[in-house]
Amino acid sequence: MSNSFHKKIVKLIFFAEDFLRISTIAAMVLLIFLQVILRIIFQWGSPIWEEASRFLLVWSIMAGIMVTTRNDEHIKIELFQKLISSPKIKLFHEVIVKTTCLIFFCIFTYWSWDFLVWSIRSKQQSYLLSIPMFPVHAAFLICGSISVLHLFFHLKTCISSLITTSKNMAKGG
Repeated sequence: MSNSFHKKIVKLIFFAEDFLRISTIAAMVLLIFLQVILRIIFQWGSPIWEEASRFLLVWSIMAGIMVTTRNDEHIKIELFQKLISSPKIKLFHEVIVKTTCLIFFCIFTYWSWDFLVWSIRSKQQSYLLSIPMFPVHAAFLICGSISVLHLFFHLKTCISSLITTSKNMAKGG
């Protein structure tokens, strides 16, 4: 496959992530806003809207996690990084941190798969909306899987930088 095809796929994934993140937050804010207005003006509220907002919250959090891992802005130990003066040790530390995050997200994604399968098999329904819960539970698997991909590529880049830095230091550069 061509490099331009890969770039188009990556752009499409990035667009989908951003669209998901923005649309879920916007829909959630709109539902809550309407709920507050209806309570204030008409003294009427719907718990169904609150449940739908909670489902959107799950998706928006998971979409935010995807974008955070895409931008390599996940959990870091910056204080330790600032204390290290050697570029090689800094990169080695980054490899350890990224590997740990990748392992965690692999476990999370595996657990998400089990949870989604359980949700489908048990025919779990939402309490108020009476809809199947698997679309909500799918957020963990979908967003976790994409986060694993982002973390994998960041780890690969970090390892490549570590190897290049090690070679340059061995040459005396």
